[in-house]
Amino acid sequence: MPIEAQALETVLDASGAAAFALADEKHHKAARACLTALGAQGTVFIAPPLFESEIDSILRRRVYLETLTTQAASAALRIVDALQVRIVYDVGTRALARAIAEQINQVRVYDSTYAALAQARGCDLWTADERFYNSAGAALSFVRFVGNFNSTGETDVAD
Repeated sequence: MPIEAQALETVLDASGAAAFALADEKHHKAARACLTALGAQGTVFIAPPLFESEIDSILRRRVYLETLTTQAASAALRIVDALQVRIVYDVGTRALARAIAEQINQVRVYDSTYAALAQARGCDLWTADERFYNSAGAALSFVRFVGNFNSTGETDVAD
């Protein structure tokens, strides 16, 4: 029986998905280039269960603040859904997220939950959250920032 090659996994956080889907996001072009290139390589995007609530909250907040129409939010959600982000529950993620939040001095564990899943799965985490990247990047080499992605598929800055 042939052995099937495992797909390359990459954790995608809600900020990266939002940047991909919303043209007015600061890192939209870089997120489009990055996630499109990863997808073309056969990468499977994964995220912890909080991803769904976070992306929905980002879009709902924009509608509430009247910076996005309901129709535009629905279109953005279809774009995010087309990424086919697989939700992965990993029993050890919660404790690891708390430890990572402590390590990089984060007030909340939301962003660290994505990092914990990436660490547990041995893969990269792509984010458009520059503040989180700046906090975590030095300590967690697998945290990558879509804003550093260039058209050649490399990052402009050593991660």
